[in-house]
Amino acid sequence: MKDAVVPDLGARRKPLSVSVPFISVGCLRRNFSFPYSDDYFSGSPDIFSIDTARASLGFAVSADRDPELPLPEQNSGVLGFLSETGFGNIEFHRYDTVPSPMTAALALGSKEINGSVLIAATVCGNGYGDEWLGNLSVGGGDTHEGFRAASEVCLSEIRSYVSRFLEAFGTRDLLCTQSGVKQSDVKQSDATEKPHRLKIWLSGYSRAAAILGLCAKQIREWFPEAEIYAYLFATPEYILNPEVLPGVFNIVNETDPFVRLQAGWKDYGRHGSDVVLSDRDVLRNPSISKSVADRLGSSVYRSSRYVDGLFDKGLSFFEALFHTNSEYSLVLEEPLKDLYKSHSKTDVLRAVRRVRRNVGMYLPRERMRVFRRIVRFLLSEYFRFRRKYATLCESHDWDSGSRADTNLLREHSGDMYVVRLFS
Repeated sequence: MKDAVVPDLGARRKPLSVSVPFISVGCLRRNFSFPYSDDYFSGSPDIFSIDTARASLGFAVSADRDPELPLPEQNSGVLGFLSETGFGNIEFHRYDTVPSPMTAALALGSKEINGSVLIAATVCGNGYGDEWLGNLSVGGGDTHEGFRAASEVCLSEIRSYVSRFLEAFGTRDLLCTQSGVKQSDVKQSDATEKPHRLKIWLSGYSRAAAILGLCAKQIREWFPEAEIYAYLFATPEYILNPEVLPGVFNIVNETDPFVRLQAGWKDYGRHGSDVVLSDRDVLRNPSISKSVADRLGSSVYRSSRYVDGLFDKGLSFFEALFHTNSEYSLVLEEPLKDLYKSHSKTDVLRAVRRVRRNVGMYLPRERMRVFRRIVRFLLSEYFRFRRKYATLCESHDWDSGSRADTNLLREHSGDMYVVRLFS
């Protein structure tokens, strides 16, 4: 982007309906129409808006890569969303390269709304290949190492993009957002007749939500007078002593195992405020939920008490074995990374032996009893699950043609969040 020229399209009173193709868990292809209006950014960013949340979910899932498309076309979903909603100066970073650990693909766009500049940023949260290895890189510090590293890469590009607008407009309000410059310090000649306020819209899903949650805190420090609308979905926990940042909302499904994974680590969490979705939202309006699912080409996917119980038991074992993120990093991180690369039965047995050795080396002796209980639990539940699988598919609207792990992780899928949020 050479010149920061923003199209002035004005506020649209009637919301657009933006068709967004996206990839759900198990590489299932979905398509849904999400609402969008410039008016969604006229209210206070600190007050949760269901309309802004629904538009943001469309923006977040549009950023998915489609692994079946060639690299130059893997940004087609988010390009279509930004173009159709009137954003210009669209930039992409790393969508045209093979995904690698500790990075993330980023999309940026901008537009002028009634004298304000709105900058939109999203990160790819699905179909990202080896970026998955970054999810496993928790590290022993205060912040999840994989998410921190990816956020730093994205932050430099977001800051550069925003700074070009500050330089291009040279207006009183925009200048006041840069590095805490006081309004009294801005010369009158630097201000145009029409003031511009800076608004920043962040939206991401799963891994992308964690990355953008970290970005939101730093952006607020760099541009303290900017209005930040951050709507983040299926956000995992990623930091010790998180802050309740105004304008940052984590929309999470209460039965999503990934949003609860580090819940037992003391003071570990996510920046912002949580907005919790649940089965109650679906049961309250069953006909609406079914209509939404039908439009998706999906189903409602009712939660399974059996599966929720499995995850609860598994999480309790995880918390009993690893009391801190440092212990996880020492014992489990590298074996999991090896399994990601190759996961035959031989590889699984090798990983179990390695974890057992690490438990003996790095953790107190009594934790070995916990490890043995986990192995017995996994073996018994594996065979029990296989016996119950056909019944579970029938009773919970699961796809019997999908892999078992796809159905088990359905609570984390984008279509589940669509059904919950639009019910």
